[in-house]
Amino acid sequence: MDIFGLHIPTGVMVMLVVFSVPLTWILSDFYLSLQKLKLEKGKSLSREDIQLLKKTLQKNEELEERVKALESIVTSLESDEKLLKEGK
Repeated sequence: MDIFGLHIPTGVMVMLVVFSVPLTWILSDFYLSLQKLKLEKGKSLSREDIQLLKKTLQKNEELEERVKALESIVTSLESDEKLLKEGK
């Protein structure tokens, strides 16, 4: 796979995607926890904070779906690889 003129092996690309999506999910989950903590301490959120929180919740749900899709792809690739090895 060529990206910005660099040849990146497909396996490396898959690993980058597999690890970047969960990392983003973890960071957004941390942000949500921080906002919940602010609310529990009685600090009110501004309208901008509320909008950002809504966007983050939506993005978090999207990332969860992407992680599930990636897990199924990786599992499928692993089973395909097993079948190929058994066939040789």
